[in-house]
Order: sequence, then C-alpha cells, then structure tokens
Amino acid sequence: MRPYIVIKEKLNIRNRTAITDETYVGMATKGEIIWGKETLLYGDIPRNSKSKYWISDHLGRFFSYDGVQEYQTPAWISDFGISEIWKVTRGIGSKIVILDSGFSGDNLGVNINKSKSFSMINGECHDDFSDKTEKQHGSKMATIIGGNSEHYIGIAPDSEIIVVKFTDKSDKLKSSLEDYLLALNLIDKNNNGAVIILNNSLAFAGLSDEQKEDGTNH
Repeated sequence: MRPYIVIKEKLNIRNRTAITDETYVGMATKGEIIWGKETLLYGDIPRNSKSKYWISDHLGRFFSYDGVQEYQTPAWISDFGISEIWKVTRGIGSKIVILDSGFSGDNLGVNINKSKSFSMINGECHDDFSDKTEKQHGSKMATIIGGNSEHYIGIAPDSEIIVVKFTDKSDKLKSSLEDYLLALNLIDKNNNGAVIILNNSLAFAGLSDEQKEDGTNH
C-alpha cells in the first residue's frame, strides 16, 4: 500500500472500475488521503479524463488514477517507526476515545464518530463536543492519532475516533470524578462492550487504576 492524495475538488468512489450509476458508492474530496495498492488497474475512462488507469484501496474502493497523486508522508512517520507499524495496521477497526477538550477541525480527515461523541460538563451530557478552547489540546490529540489529510497525517489514520469533552472554553475541567466514571460507562454502553483504546489527558484526584477498570468494564 502507498498513500495517494486526492487532487480534484471531488472524486467519485466506485466499487469497481466501470462507470455506471450502480458502481457509484461515494465521493472523496480534495486533500483526502487514500491508501492504494501499488498495482494499477485498467477500467473505463472518466469524463474529462484521458487516463484509463485506476487504483483500489484497502477497503475495496476504486478511484480514477487521474484524480490522485502520490503523497509524501512527513519525515517523522519514518523517524518514529510509524511506517513500519503501518505495514501491519493503520488502525482500521480500532476505536479510540479521546478524553479531553473536544474536537474541531473538519479539514483534518479525522474519522470522528459523531453519533457516539459527547460532552460531559458539570454533570450534564450533551451532544456538542466542539473544542472551544484556545489551546485546542483535544483537537490536536485527535489529529495526531487519526489525522488523514494533506494538512496532517496521524499515527492511526484508519481508526475510528470517539470524542468526550470535559472542559469549557476557559480550558478548565468542569467535571467531577463521578462524571468521568459515568462517561466511561456510557462509552462502554454505546459501543456494546467492544474493546476500545482510551487516550486520557485529564487528571482526577483519587482516580485509581482499579476505578478506571471498573468504569470501562474491559
């Protein structure tokens, strides 16, 4: 597999290299990173294109080669050994929960599960998990882990990110230890007990490893 970047404003995604209404399955946008197989395929020539070549990705989707170009990953990906990890996995099938200040950043390619993300502020659960803090620590952590765009590529770009927001715009913690444990139980319930990875940037006095384990039931 090698990374490609979408260079057209919109690029059709198909389930094979034929161009029909039945093969259309979605749309990729400019700047999105696609992990394509190295072998090019032959197929129909798209409108306003001269190329008959296509690439397929690790998810079984097909893209016109005319709409992408090879993407050079940042040096730190190799320096920290991430490229070697990618030979085994880029996080596909993994659920990673970011316990922080929320998330904002639609152009970073982070695969946020919006239906399972929420905020837990002052004991109340809401669906607004946007990061309104000046430092944007939660957004940065989510992007370091799951970024998948020309602006930033993360460690696990294929992973599913679930955001739980605990701080307000002042970046002050507005939740108690009880709120934290309640949030962990909600995460467990919303994901049917699936094994997930927690990225915790919070500090609660008196929170033991045993309580964390009790809270997640994993």
